[in-house]
Amino acid sequence: MRAARATTLAVVLLGASFPAFGASEGLETLEEAFAVETRLFEAAFLRYRTIRGEQRQSLEALKRASREAEAALQSQTLGVAVLWDLDAAAEGALHELVAVSSRAGEHRRTVLRHLERLTELGTAIERLRDRSLVRTEKLDGRWRLELSPSEVGLLDLRLDGTLVTGAYRLSGGEQGSVRGTYANHRLELERVDTVGGVDMRLSGVHDPETGEISGRWETRGPSDVSGSAGGRDAVTGAIRGSVETPEDEGELRDLTGEWAARKISPSQEE
Repeated sequence: MRAARATTLAVVLLGASFPAFGASEGLETLEEAFAVETRLFEAAFLRYRTIRGEQRQSLEALKRASREAEAALQSQTLGVAVLWDLDAAAEGALHELVAVSSRAGEHRRTVLRHLERLTELGTAIERLRDRSLVRTEKLDGRWRLELSPSEVGLLDLRLDGTLVTGAYRLSGGEQGSVRGTYANHRLELERVDTVGGVDMRLSGVHDPETGEISGRWETRGPSDVSGSAGGRDAVTGAIRGSVETPEDEGELRDLTGEWAARKISPSQEE
């Protein structure tokens, strides 16, 4: 029996259909697969955060090298050979940023693939459990989070009376906690980033029939919820990784967008 479950678990993780087992054993297999996929997601997310740190360092190195080359050229006091060396250093820093950004993109796509598999496994678990309306309405558990225009992640929620606590992780590398209230199917949350503190408010309505949450987020920009140099900031639309800094970079303005969440796994205590 254990060998059969192990074989089924491997097939589930590969995304294929699996042989017909009893409902109880099939559910247990899917839950084991979900646990394994969660650990793989955590490991992939950690690798992505590491490469994002390297990406930020490469960007700063490019900015420094570009400033030095430009200042030397404008001063007109250095020899041509020195100017060529500084230009070569700036060019090398640019190539390094492109290379590390490419690796960051690969890691980000790996995280997204794990998120997709977690979603599919969670949906299969929900079907096998044949959750009733009362069970679907429960807020506790893990949710697949989508923040417009292009950010996705995982959101873990726990409800105690009307008080909500939890944690989130985004494919852009951000992570932290959430806190708020839930009453009459309406959810009000504050997002607390591990680096920036309280940086976003989310309001949403939980539909007990579909088990989905949808609503709007708001923050004070500029803010980056998407993550990689060379693309556009998901909130402000500014080019990330640009050496030139916009004149209004330090200005803050109200930013809003839509968000949605769909439960992919119930609370482990259920």
